[in-house]
Amino acid sequence: MRRRLRQAGRVAGHVGHHGARLAGTLVLVALLLLGGAAWRLGQGPVDLPPLAARIGAAVSAAEPGLTVTVGRAGLAWEGFRRGGAPIDLRLADIAIRNRSGVVAARISTLRVTLSLAALIKGAITPIRIIAHDPAIVLRPALQAPGGLAAPPEAVGELLALISQSPRTGLLDLSALRAIRIADAHVAIEPVGALPELVATDGALVFTRHPGGRMGGAASADFHNGGEVIPLGLTIAGDAGAGRVTALLGPFDPGRLMKPGSPFTAVDLPVMLAASWPVGRFTTPELDLGVSAAAGGIAAGTGQVPIAGLQAHAVATRNEVLLSDARIDLAGPNGTAGPAVRLRGQIALRGALPAAIDATVDQVSATDLTRYWPQGLLRDARHYVTRHIKAGVARDGRFHAVFDLATGKLAPGAVTGEFAASGVTLDWFPGAPAMTALAGKLHFAADDSLDIDATAGRLDGLALRGNMRITTLSRHDQTATIGAHATGGLADALGLLRKPPLRLKTTALKLDRATGQMAATIHASVPLKRRLALADIAIRADAALTAVHLPLPFAGLALEDGSAALEVDPHHLALHGNGRVAATATRFTAAMTLPGGPLTLEAKANATRLALARMGLPVAAWRSGAAPLTVTYRDQAGGGVLEIGADLTGATLAAPAFGWHKAAGQPGRATLRIGLSGGGPFGGLEAAHVEAPGLLFDGVRRAGRFAVAMARLGRLRARGSVAPPARLGAPWRISLSGGTLDLSALIAQARAQAGTAAAAPRPASGPVWALNGAFAQLRLHAAPAPLLGATQLAATGDGDRLTGLEATLAQGPRQTGRLTYRRAGGLTRIRLDAPDAGALLAATGATGGVNGGTLTLDATRQGGLTKGRLGIDDFRLTEVPVMAKVLQALTIYGMPAATSGPGLAFTRLVAPFTMSGEVVTLGGARAWSPSLGFTTTGQIDLARKRYDLSGTIVPAYALNTLPGRIPLIGRLFSPEKGGGLFAARYTVVGPFGAPRVVVNPVSALAPGFIRDLFGIGPPEAPAKP
Repeated sequence: MRRRLRQAGRVAGHVGHHGARLAGTLVLVALLLLGGAAWRLGQGPVDLPPLAARIGAAVSAAEPGLTVTVGRAGLAWEGFRRGGAPIDLRLADIAIRNRSGVVAARISTLRVTLSLAALIKGAITPIRIIAHDPAIVLRPALQAPGGLAAPPEAVGELLALISQSPRTGLLDLSALRAIRIADAHVAIEPVGALPELVATDGALVFTRHPGGRMGGAASADFHNGGEVIPLGLTIAGDAGAGRVTALLGPFDPGRLMKPGSPFTAVDLPVMLAASWPVGRFTTPELDLGVSAAAGGIAAGTGQVPIAGLQAHAVATRNEVLLSDARIDLAGPNGTAGPAVRLRGQIALRGALPAAIDATVDQVSATDLTRYWPQGLLRDARHYVTRHIKAGVARDGRFHAVFDLATGKLAPGAVTGEFAASGVTLDWFPGAPAMTALAGKLHFAADDSLDIDATAGRLDGLALRGNMRITTLSRHDQTATIGAHATGGLADALGLLRKPPLRLKTTALKLDRATGQMAATIHASVPLKRRLALADIAIRADAALTAVHLPLPFAGLALEDGSAALEVDPHHLALHGNGRVAATATRFTAAMTLPGGPLTLEAKANATRLALARMGLPVAAWRSGAAPLTVTYRDQAGGGVLEIGADLTGATLAAPAFGWHKAAGQPGRATLRIGLSGGGPFGGLEAAHVEAPGLLFDGVRRAGRFAVAMARLGRLRARGSVAPPARLGAPWRISLSGGTLDLSALIAQARAQAGTAAAAPRPASGPVWALNGAFAQLRLHAAPAPLLGATQLAATGDGDRLTGLEATLAQGPRQTGRLTYRRAGGLTRIRLDAPDAGALLAATGATGGVNGGTLTLDATRQGGLTKGRLGIDDFRLTEVPVMAKVLQALTIYGMPAATSGPGLAFTRLVAPFTMSGEVVTLGGARAWSPSLGFTTTGQIDLARKRYDLSGTIVPAYALNTLPGRIPLIGRLFSPEKGGGLFAARYTVVGPFGAPRVVVNPVSALAPGFIRDLFGIGPPEAPAKP
């Protein structure tokens, strides 16, 4: 047992001895190797290519998404000189690539201080990282997969990695305390609109404490041309969490961005602030803040003035979300302008498509030129700014889709709306403006603008409607208008008289029209600088009611009218109905626009009353109606009126001239009147009236209206007509002819002479004045003889005679005269005739009077005619035989009885009254030296009967002498014109065979005895 124990001890001793020798040898070798390595490291860096690969792989493994390659790696140690110093890792040609393999950054040289103990153990444990004069090249990626948030995300994850002291594979960051970069050269490569930016003074200081708290700051001034963009960055965090904040600017994007970029339009001092978290997140976010001071944003060839800008956005790998932005536009003279608020998103792909929602508080129309830059939708801007004179737009809300990289709007990319009020629109040069417009404007997705006007005015008319402006994104725009207008007819017609339609009339006074109108308007208006009527497609359809339109003739007017009106830039058409002169009337109108002549045609069934109200002669109108067509044509200097009437259905008569036309007999009347002359017929140019027994044909020549032929019954004449110079003035007629036949007129007058007084009636036609000259005059139908040449001047109204002055030739140097005057209800007649017998024979009264001078004075009033007839020196050729016998009984009567045919009288005086057709004689007397007589009683012309009584005085000259004795003369001659001895007589019965009774006894009794015994003359009938 002991021996075995001794053997074991020896073996153990040998083993220990040899083991100790081996261990000593190994330690010595190790020390020699370490010493040699330390000495070599102390002589200068030692390149270790395998180490470069391992470092790159370690960093790449520690930071997923990044690929890091190291071109060269080396170790250096200053332990013998500084005593126990850590070892330095010196790297060169470092490239950092993103997931796409694109180099995002390069570092030319980098010095990393490593823990020697850890390195001996095979771990890479940096303590400090120091970079002097590094050159870093960054290539920004705005689109996924990198995205705008990719670089900050990578920085955040790296800082989190450092803060949390992780150990991944061979890389151990738990001992890292500081990172310093000085005089860094940082170049940002151009991408898209971003130019190249270069900074040569970049600096970074980062510190980390053992507990994980970290902090740092970085700065750089980037240059592009003359532009300098300061960048400041701060880092703060603890335990792997924190934030990085970057501040860029101020800078002017318009000077910085590449030409052609929409950002070149921004002429503002902009500050960008960015903040992102430290750590690894599922959806990394980059908070962005933008602020700007006063400046402008160029658009078109102008600029939108900006007072200030504030915006906040969040960027992810795929998009930028604009959560809130406010742009304050600069008002005039330093005042506050409209405020615009924006929200939306920008996709980080392709041309950076963006969708933005905007609101605008209000914009005044007077500021449109300030906020709508020139050159932007040029023609539309010119139209809107030149034609919208007033108004305010409020509560604007818009949605726009566009490409941020190019600034181009997609078709239908802008939608939205805003409310407007108090808008004044000059829609056409020279036309009345649309005022007080209110409504909403809506930008539709089909690249159009819809304007819904809920209220407005157009020259007195109320407006509402819609305007649609299409192709907003193109060079040319067109406005399509659909509107409703209501209001007064005078306002509507006044609008038509102004541009663009320029409705013109000369005689038709449209400005005096009244009524109501409701119109629908459709128009297409190109929005261009020089707008002409030919460029506009417009149509208006209007309903007119309660129309009152004064007509250019006889003071007439269209009353209670209703019509449909159609208007376009080239034509006007009107059709409707109403009442003219209390007569139902249909009318149409047409006009060529602008400024063309107007043609108006009216049709009616005219009655006597309607024609009288038109001022036309209707004395001959008895009954019926005539289809009437009145055509008005507007001409330069005045209109022309053409009147045509079909007289077939009318009954016409002129009894005074022995003419009558029954209904059904053909008849036609036409007039042509120029309305430039005074009065309704002052411009009468032509007239033609034709019917059986009636013809009137006249035409104006050389300023005179000549009557070529006037035929009415038995009347034939020529002459001229002068229409009234003004309303109420008379027609002046001048006629001449062979025979003036008044037989029917006198017969009518006889029939009406004593009729009961009628109530005063209005004139049956226009007033007139007639001058006539005729070779012969007929006063009674044949066989009554004709009279000689007659000249007359008469006045009247319609069929009523108001005045007459006439002369009648009755022999050499013998002229008869007739005067007729009517004033109020009193008519005066005076007739002087040098040949009473011829006049009485011509009138058909009697042919038994030869010679004599006749004088008649009469008045008529209230249906009663009173007068006095006197005839001097005449002879009766048809007398009772008894009267001639009585004349022969006296000495003085004997020569007269045998001197010739009939009885000669020195004078006849016959006072009379006439009521109806009964003539009452009150003390009529006639005498000569041989015979006298008195007559009292009545002559009934209608019944043709006598009822007369009186006295016959023989030897009149001697027999009447006692009656002339003063005081006692009445005893001898009680009746005026009677004598001392006279015979009483009576004449009773029809004109053809009266019963004549003479009382011969009464001739033997003196005058006073005749009265005592009742044998004198009877009492004169009582005056009616």
